[in-house]
Amino acid sequence: MTEQRQIAAIILAAGLGTRMRSERAKVLHELGGEAMLTRAMRALASLGPRPLAIVVGHQAREVEALARAAMPNASLAFATQSEQRGTGHAARCGMTAIPRDFSGDVIIIHGDVPMLSAATLAEFHRAHRARVSKLSFTTVKLPDGGAYGRVIRDSDGEVTSIVEARDADASQKAINEINTGVYLVDAALLRSVAAPHRIAPRPDKAGESSYQAPSCARFFASPQWRQRSSDRRRPRESP
Repeated sequence: MTEQRQIAAIILAAGLGTRMRSERAKVLHELGGEAMLTRAMRALASLGPRPLAIVVGHQAREVEALARAAMPNASLAFATQSEQRGTGHAARCGMTAIPRDFSGDVIIIHGDVPMLSAATLAEFHRAHRARVSKLSFTTVKLPDGGAYGRVIRDSDGEVTSIVEARDADASQKAINEINTGVYLVDAALLRSVAAPHRIAPRPDKAGESSYQAPSCARFFASPQWRQRSSDRRRPRESP
């Protein structure tokens, strides 16, 4: 029988929306008359996370107000990422909103994935529990991986790393399985690998240092961890 564990959630919603060429926080933009953040929250709500932590930054007050109005009765918590320094840094900020004695699983998603469905998250959650994994993440295969991180596997099909597109060589860029940025991680393990000394900063295009969540993957390549990916996510749900 699969062990029943508590689940908490972190939504990364601190981004500037630079690529959208808008002064408005990207998670506040609407799709079909509803903010992208609201859609992401609703998809997660079906898992019953306690708490549902939202990492805010750009236009934090507006983002928090939207979240509270969208789910006034939910167990919401907020964490501030004052500087946008990558997804790994954002996840670390998010963990500050989750009680230190929480010992279940933490699901992490981005706030700008309006097509991500509750059904996909439920299926992902079930697979993670059935495999008794410490870390799972969703992948999808696209005709062209574009700017997304490539999922690297060994000859047995086991994940060994995630390589960001800008760091990939020609053979890695030819891989069409990409990381969608949806993670399920054991809370104790997440606290350990998200610690400042475990994730090395990487220079971005402007020369600033950032911390990326896929950097954590290398810590799970050794045999003592069970790392699993799920390819159940559908291309239309990808960011």
